[in-house]
Amino acid sequence: MIKDLTQTAMLIRLSISQWTARKYDKEVSNMVAETYNASDKSGRYNKILIAEDAIKRISQIVGEARDFHYKNTLPWTDDGVRLLPAANYMDYTRVIRQHRSDFETAVAAFIGSYNLYIEEARVRLNGMFKQKDYPTIEQLPVKYDFAVNVDPLPASSDFRVAIKDEEIQTLRAEMEMRMRKAQDDAMRDLWKRLYEPVKHMAEKLADPEGKFKDTLVSNIQEIAGLLTRLNVAEDPNLEELRKEVEAKLCGQAPETLRTDATIRTMVAADAQQIADMMRGYMGG
Repeated sequence: MIKDLTQTAMLIRLSISQWTARKYDKEVSNMVAETYNASDKSGRYNKILIAEDAIKRISQIVGEARDFHYKNTLPWTDDGVRLLPAANYMDYTRVIRQHRSDFETAVAAFIGSYNLYIEEARVRLNGMFKQKDYPTIEQLPVKYDFAVNVDPLPASSDFRVAIKDEEIQTLRAEMEMRMRKAQDDAMRDLWKRLYEPVKHMAEKLADPEGKFKDTLVSNIQEIAGLLTRLNVAEDPNLEELRKEVEAKLCGQAPETLRTDATIRTMVAADAQQIADMMRGYMGG
């Protein structure tokens, strides 16, 4: 039976926009094609309008924010909306607000030096430089945005329009079916998030000579911690296996696993056993 998530989760969308600082130059593209006697559809030349180092910090923050967003939410629909369990709301909000603050600071710093970057580009691009490629300093801020929109989950019983009773029943059934599928997909994603690093650990540690990074352990520790807040369907099997992972796979330091063959063998066996159990629950 589908769990009623309307009181325990919400829908969330992260929308970030940024100026790419790149511009397709048709004239240069055509000139290259003519030089090599090639078709005008052989390639496109995109100019780097601003030195990449100048916008690197903004792109880094955007990447970190999106990575955090996806790790701390669950898939829900294919239009960018994700599911945020209420149990993870405070942690999510605290971190995403910091990302937004960092984003705004980096954008302000970039805009403050924008004219200097244009002058640098004038020299670097030389004959390819065109002032019209660059938005004015007044236009630039609107190209950057960092927004988080939160909405409640709709309830299948919540219809506020005048519809015939038989139509309402049909709509409710269709909505409940979509909700059930979305919830199943979200939980399947969560099982996969735990299974993949556990299986990876089992494979890496099974080879006595195999090398691995510290993230072999930290990735499992991270997802085990997140699962306490993301198990929105309160799946008891997933929670039981999370506890197994935490107890058997998260306690050993990476260096111990590299240097102590006995512990390495034991943890490898535990990881394989847990992975096998998870595969059984996941349908093979």
